[in-house]
Amino acid sequence: MQKTITNQLQTFSVPALALIAVLSFSNLASAQGVRSSIDRHTHPEGGFFETQRSSRGINHSRDYARDIYRYSTGVTVVSPQVIKSESQWLGQNIAGAQQQVVVLKEQFKDSPSKTASVKTIDQHLAKAAELQKDLHKECCKDSVDGMVCAMCSSNIVKELDKAAVEHESLVREVEIDAHHAGANAPVAKAK
Repeated sequence: MQKTITNQLQTFSVPALALIAVLSFSNLASAQGVRSSIDRHTHPEGGFFETQRSSRGINHSRDYARDIYRYSTGVTVVSPQVIKSESQWLGQNIAGAQQQVVVLKEQFKDSPSKTASVKTIDQHLAKAAELQKDLHKECCKDSVDGMVCAMCSSNIVKELDKAAVEHESLVREVEIDAHHAGANAPVAKAK
């Protein structure tokens, strides 16, 4: 009988110890103010989600502009249908990035340094949108000049690169602020 109880305790003790270790770690992490990645994405603070979405919009725009440049310099005859379609997608991506910047403006309206960064990003995106309109005019012609498309897309890439650099600076500032806020946040008492 005593062997049976000892075997049952040994069988019970390994999972129980593992459960206790997991619960202890989760209580320790929450007591230290550490948030899980799921929690950070489900309940973002400090503009994490907004900055990620705007970054994605800028990067997608850069990809389209680079693809247009490569296409227009890599073929002997530029297909009006292909280049027009790509130009439209580029315009939609730039417009999407601009919409995300509007969200950032609202998110960071109380921070002068972040507001200045967002304004700079917005200016570069506005210039890229203006250049995209020039590109699209060329793309709508029956006979598209590949060199004009290459120059327009190159200038668009330059503006988007400037926007991306400023955006990276903004992201670093947001991450630093979030880190300091997490370090200075009141610690919940473990129950």
